[in-house]
Amino acid sequence: MSPRRSLKNLQRTLYVLGAIPVVAGAATALAGSHSIPDAGQTTPSLESELRFYSVWWIGAGLYLGWLAGRVGERTRELRVFCGLLFLGGLSRVLAILDAGWPRPIFIVLMGLELSLPLILVVWQAKATAPPRLAGEGHRAPTGR
Repeated sequence: MSPRRSLKNLQRTLYVLGAIPVVAGAATALAGSHSIPDAGQTTPSLESELRFYSVWWIGAGLYLGWLAGRVGERTRELRVFCGLLFLGGLSRVLAILDAGWPRPIFIVLMGLELSLPLILVVWQAKATAPPRLAGEGHRAPTGR
């Protein structure tokens, strides 16, 4: 696949990925803990905190949508975003160690949060790498 086409596909992927936290964050901002499977009883303080964080989730999705259109020039921004996403996945690992295993959907989300950052960073690096000249990077045999 050509770098130009790869970059276009990366942009499309980032737009889709950006929509997910916008929708999920809006659902949680409106419905609170009722938007989370098996949330159980919550306190007013926990409900307040959850809805507060959900707006940040919306912001992250909107930022990713903004970044998608500029991903060819915004390497640092994509890497920071991916680093934060990876840290979010690690926080789910801490939650497992602290409270036990969540429902399967949250394990899937954790897997995505731990793997997507690496995939996106490598994809962006390959899609924006300068073209290699024919024969570049190949060494002549040493004769040994």
